Amino acid sequence: MRTWLVLGLVVIASAISAAAVHDHVPEGVFLVLNGLVPVGAGLAVNIITTRRRRARRADQPDSIERDQERFAAVHTLPITIVSLAVVGTWLIVNDWFAPGALVYGTLVLTLATFWIQYARAPRHL
Repeated sequence: MRTWLVLGLVVIASAISAAAVHDHVPEGVFLVLNGLVPVGAGLAVNIITTRRRRARRADQPDSIERDQERFAAVHTLPITIVSLAVVGTWLIVNDWFAPGALVYGTLVLTLATFWIQYARAPRHL
């Protein structure tokens, strides 16, 4: 509980400090400060998830939590692919090529990661 609270406060403090210094620092520094918010949130979620898995012993091969996580991941992938394709198409149709290309790059990275993990799966089973 304390880890979640501390990491949450760090993310909030990063957001507040980025907003407070917006007019007083160069744009590049502001972008870095603004980038700390999603990075901090991602790290917080990763740390919290890892600790909860250890506490529930969800990493055990015969645990039901592990099966639930795999089921959720498998059924989330098609939604992710479709939503990225729709958002990327919408951005490009509205003449926002650079953000649209970034979304399509994320889509390609997602698909590549899936197929790499798919190819590695028989070795781990």
